[in-house]
Amino acid sequence: MYCIVQFLFIYLQCNNNSNRQKHLTMKKTISATISGSAFMLEEDAYEILKKYIDEIKIRLDDEEGKSDIITDVEYRISELLHEYGAGSIRAVTKEMVDRVIATIGNPAVFEEEETKHSNKIPLPDRKLMRDPRNKVLGGVCSGLGLYFGIDTAIVRIIMLLVLICYGSGIIIYLIMWIVIPNPQTATDYKILDNMTINQKKL
Repeated sequence: MYCIVQFLFIYLQCNNNSNRQKHLTMKKTISATISGSAFMLEEDAYEILKKYIDEIKIRLDDEEGKSDIITDVEYRISELLHEYGAGSIRAVTKEMVDRVIATIGNPAVFEEEETKHSNKIPLPDRKLMRDPRNKVLGGVCSGLGLYFGIDTAIVRIIMLLVLICYGSGIIIYLIMWIVIPNPQTATDYKILDNMTINQKKL
């Protein structure tokens, strides 16, 4: 009887050690900085994301403003990865990168858009979008400021006064946050850049 109990004890101990080793097995990770934010990426996620960015660079190789577009794309990637819960502690997975690529679009989209621009199709002067590069919460006030050519600080003060005086400012802000889109494509970011330049001229 004692031998049976001892055998079971040894078996369970070995099984627990085996399970512990499985849990301790981790994928290789690579540290990278994307638009100023530090991320830990699983190796397969890193390779896919690097290939994606490199392909965009190749597609835009002869285009004016290439560096600005790449900067904007990297900012959007960083923003999306944060939204998906990645950061300095939680590693970026392949699934996260796949979602990022699906949201931003295939690299061929950038080439198609640049081809349209080279065919003299003018960009619109303005487009109502949130401005993720100059945001405090969702980029709503900064986006409105760019669209209407008003200093962002003034828009924020107006929004704050509405909140204090009527108490409905937060509801209005949340509705606009949902309704007003984020820039998604290279064209959107170019329009955003143009509105920023025009705002500074005022």
